[in-house]
Amino acid sequence: MKFKTKTILGIAIIEGVLLTFLGVSLNQKLRETNSASVQKRVDTTERLLFASLKDAMISYDMATIQDVAGDMLATGDLTYINILDANNKSLTIKGNLPSVEFYKDSNLIDIKDGVFDREFTIEVSGQNFGKVQFGFDVKEMLTVIEETKNWTLLVALLEIVLVALFSYILGVYLTKQLTRLRDTSLLVAQGDLNNQIPIRGNDELAQTSIAFNNMINQLKKAREDQISHQESLQLAVDKAEQANQAKSRFLATMSHELRTPLNGILGMAQLLKNEDISQEEKEEYVNILLTSGNHLLIQLNEILDFSKIESGKMELTPTSFSFENFLTKLQVFSPMAHNKNLELHLEHQINLQQVYFGDYDKLWKIVANFVTNAIKFTEKGEVKVFIHELESKPDYSLIQIKVSDTGVGIPADKIDYIFEPFTQIDEKMNRKYDGTGLGLAIVKKFAQLIGAEIHCQSTYQQGSNFDITVKLNKIVQTNIGVSTPKPQTTIATSQPKNSALKVLVVEDNPNNRKIIELLLQKLNINPAFQFDGLAGFNHIQEGNQYDVILMDLMMPNMDGITATQAIRNFEKANKLKPTPIVAVTASSYDDDKDKCLNAGMNDFIAKPISINSLKQCLDKIIANKH
Repeated sequence: MKFKTKTILGIAIIEGVLLTFLGVSLNQKLRETNSASVQKRVDTTERLLFASLKDAMISYDMATIQDVAGDMLATGDLTYINILDANNKSLTIKGNLPSVEFYKDSNLIDIKDGVFDREFTIEVSGQNFGKVQFGFDVKEMLTVIEETKNWTLLVALLEIVLVALFSYILGVYLTKQLTRLRDTSLLVAQGDLNNQIPIRGNDELAQTSIAFNNMINQLKKAREDQISHQESLQLAVDKAEQANQAKSRFLATMSHELRTPLNGILGMAQLLKNEDISQEEKEEYVNILLTSGNHLLIQLNEILDFSKIESGKMELTPTSFSFENFLTKLQVFSPMAHNKNLELHLEHQINLQQVYFGDYDKLWKIVANFVTNAIKFTEKGEVKVFIHELESKPDYSLIQIKVSDTGVGIPADKIDYIFEPFTQIDEKMNRKYDGTGLGLAIVKKFAQLIGAEIHCQSTYQQGSNFDITVKLNKIVQTNIGVSTPKPQTTIATSQPKNSALKVLVVEDNPNNRKIIELLLQKLNINPAFQFDGLAGFNHIQEGNQYDVILMDLMMPNMDGITATQAIRNFEKANKLKPTPIVAVTASSYDDDKDKCLNAGMNDFIAKPISINSLKQCLDKIIANKH
């Protein structure tokens, strides 16, 4: 067998074996991964159904059973749901039941009908109240697995054909070179030293001889390139991992930021439903409702804006406007500044009557974000907005708007990151001042969209300067129209019940403190308050005793987990009976619940708080004490 043939067959066989192994491994891994994912989702659905149906099955509440079945089917993940009583009689059926006898599936591989069938029993205290059968739609997932397998086989076959083809070409090329080298080598071996391999022109022999001398240098260069490439890949992997961790932190913060105003809205709505409240109380409740609703609206708008930008659906909306209107609208921030005893200065060096054409809405949102942040992060001093014209041409102007403050400033090593999404400069500062951490990321995207440039200069603990420079076309028309959306609120109420305990509430948010106070007062409880975890711990250390402590988790100075651990250590060191501590927080993740219990807390109430859940929790505390 010729060398060329051996080369082609050898490479093709090796490539075929490797591709076969890779394809089988890839498909096996894909099946295992998807099977684990489906199993996890099915387990989660089972737990959710059990929690939702348990009480209804015990009380034989058919309306609730049917509502739960309908709601679960409406999620789109289930193809059917069949709820049976203890005698295997169907109470309700939603969706399309299997055409064959029900068979409980255990893994993804054995499924033939594209539906993962699952069954569980609703059993409480050893008594069987029925069972639930449901089907999880996995047709699309099985199709993807099958298509992946087929594509893998196709790519493997194509790869083998290409390798064989290129191996043939390579074999022909190498054989030709080796033939010439062999003939010359035989002449030299016979003593004909005059027949050395000549290096002439740029033919194959000349290239081979030159390539041999350069081989080592080329190998070294290739090795350096490979190391550099590996370092680049590792850097990309590290950056992706950091981004993934940042997104996880952002989701946790987002849950807190949304649930906090929701707690204000739902808590006040419950209290407004009572008929025995005074006009003064009603006005206070409504003010909290509006504040919480506006805060929630801001958070949702930021999320929606960022989502639109990321999906490429954000578009320019140019209109005509003047900066006279712009300056007038900026005065809306004056009450916000005055509430913090800050001076808000609005200055300009520009023709306020000149009409420009541009995206007023996005420019306003950028400047409004700068001003809001400046007021939010400034405790004393002033906030100044300065609008001036850097350059003026007959048909356009270059406008710069600068916002400066005397606030907390930004550390020098953090400035490069403030416009990145899912990035928080200081998590404790974020808890103190609230916010999603998306504002400046949205500002950056808006600026890019309208062709503007933004810059930041800051000195830590002294203040910051943010500016935007934008080119605006001049027009003659003066029809200016800018509208501001007004938030809408929805009111929901519930009827409280009464109980009495000595309660300490540790909560940093003033609206949440007021809501909890009012809810507890409806239960004939007048609570004491501390404004963060450190203050709460110090208060207990001073010898103050309570029947229950309601503890928020995310607070400045000392969070709820750390405060609980400190209180438990203090009680243990002084041989005191542990005071029941209940987590009252906007965090809703299972990990947070586990952290609370591991830290020594006794129970967990998620915001928004309902008066029923609060009373049930307190009743349970009373029952456990007796």
